[in-house]
Amino acid sequence: MDIKGRTVVITGASRGIGADAARVFAAAGANLALLARSADSLAALAEEIGGNTLAFACDVSQPAAVAAALQKAHEAFGSLDILINNAGVIDPIARIEDSDPEAWGQLMDINIKGVFNGIHAALPLMKSGNGGTIINIGSGAAYNALEGGALIVRQRPVF
Repeated sequence: MDIKGRTVVITGASRGIGADAARVFAAAGANLALLARSADSLAALAEEIGGNTLAFACDVSQPAAVAAALQKAHEAFGSLDILINNAGVIDPIARIEDSDPEAWGQLMDINIKGVFNGIHAALPLMKSGNGGTIINIGSGAAYNALEGGALIVRQRPVF
């Protein structure tokens, strides 16, 4: 598939899978919009990969911030072809009775609502063009639950 000139938005782009994906797409000639909470890390990555790269310090749990970043990318590059929902957190890692409800709520806001926010903002932009592709990255923790994970209460009977 020829990706040259296509616009790719990557959330959680400041490190790990997101940063590596950005490097691969940049090398293939894509226009990039990189989103993450860490402005400094994003700026360093954008400088490293060069090309047609925009960096947006953006918290995916904030719908308006996500919509604004995607709109700016669409305006700058003329399309939105690929959205990679990669942003995510793993904390809190604790038994539910020991967890901080605010921290657990933040996990849900980023890992669940953040994906929704990205898709919600991307769909109208993709539909106004020639369509697009949305890729949602998930954690192995969703498939291999461990005690202390955010959704496990106990692994043994309580009674």
